[in-house]
Amino acid sequence: MSEGSSLSHSAAQVASLIEEAATSIVDTVLNRFYAIHLHLHSQHDAAGKRLLRAEILHHLEALTAAIRHSNPRTLADYAQGMAGDLASRRTGYNLAHLLELIGQEIHERLGEEVWHSVQPPLDAALRALNGEPGNLPLVTEISPVAVMQAYLQAVLNGDRLAAQDVVLSAIAQGLTVRQVYLDVFQPALYEIGALWEQGQVSVAQEHLATVITQTILSRIYTDVTLTPRNGRSAIVACLDENYHEIGPRMIADFLHMAGYDTRFLGANTPRESLLHMIDDIKPDVVGLPSTMQHHVDVVQQAIEHIRADFASYRPTIMVGGIAFNLVDGLWQRVGADVWRSDGGQAVDELIETAGGW
Repeated sequence: MSEGSSLSHSAAQVASLIEEAATSIVDTVLNRFYAIHLHLHSQHDAAGKRLLRAEILHHLEALTAAIRHSNPRTLADYAQGMAGDLASRRTGYNLAHLLELIGQEIHERLGEEVWHSVQPPLDAALRALNGEPGNLPLVTEISPVAVMQAYLQAVLNGDRLAAQDVVLSAIAQGLTVRQVYLDVFQPALYEIGALWEQGQVSVAQEHLATVITQTILSRIYTDVTLTPRNGRSAIVACLDENYHEIGPRMIADFLHMAGYDTRFLGANTPRESLLHMIDDIKPDVVGLPSTMQHHVDVVQQAIEHIRADFASYRPTIMVGGIAFNLVDGLWQRVGADVWRSDGGQAVDELIETAGGW
């Protein structure tokens, strides 16, 4: 919408804009609600989720009608009547909270111009329900654990759009990209790996979870504000037969966020290719992850070659991944300089000790 057009929107135009976006608004509000109220997500079966979605749509239609008729009081009357109905049915959710989420999504999706018409009826409804228009914060504090579990469920269902909505909603409500990486993606994928080992999910489901996560990871990283370059560089690579690249990609992103000129070489990188690139750019940091125990030998051999081939140049070598997390001191035995079970903490340590390299 063009600047200065807020006064040109009639009530009917605003109502039409909301109606056109209704499906997306309802779906996002539903996912945000379940990300915050995980217990209800667990309690509701498919029919219960469909019912809640229908009720969110009904609330949105009531808001749209109040806007179209320029009568905020109609939404307040609707809210009071609906609140009594919800209480009698013991639905377990707060109508004022749902209206706040609807308002938040309209504001974010359709902008200030539309919000100018949405706020009066919404405030009238909240006054009717709560006594004061601002009793509930527009952005509700959100639990990373709840987000992870909602994300896990969406991924297990193979629903990429729902998974993306969970993540984008969490970021909109204050979760950082780093928190999403470490507190949502990482534990969700660990859980899926455990379910695969127990025979509860198929290889296809595990691969789908990986692809969904890669897609969303790339989507949210485009909005990251990067630290100015610090003059240092890094290479992160998954060596021969290591195809588990999401964790290493996160490490590469953390390094990039911290100001390193970072090259992520991806999965199944031949050792000789890695050594050639190290020789070309002389990185300050080389990251070599291991997901499975048999990857550790490959990493150790690469470290030995780096130390032997570059006697006058000594990059800091960082290792990580489940294989190193499971065996105390393994990172030292392979000749690495830095290891942390949490990739974010490993990068933090690099930054703190950078002056000593």
